[in-house]
Amino acid sequence: MSIDLAQELDRIAERVAELARLVTTLREENQTLRIAIDQRDGENKLLRDRLDAARDRVETLIARIPAEP
Repeated sequence: MSIDLAQELDRIAERVAELARLVTTLREENQTLRIAIDQRDGENKLLRDRLDAARDRVETLIARIPAEP
């Protein structure tokens, strides 16, 4: 095997190793982002529920206001 071919194979091996590290890093980041999205979805649902409850209370109060004669 010539030196040039060995060097090229070494470069390819380094690139493959670099790509493998990048894939691992991106998978970890993706998992972290999925967890953050799930948390935000939970927070959004809680806020929507609170908003719905507040809307219901306001509508109830409005319904109790007597009509003007």
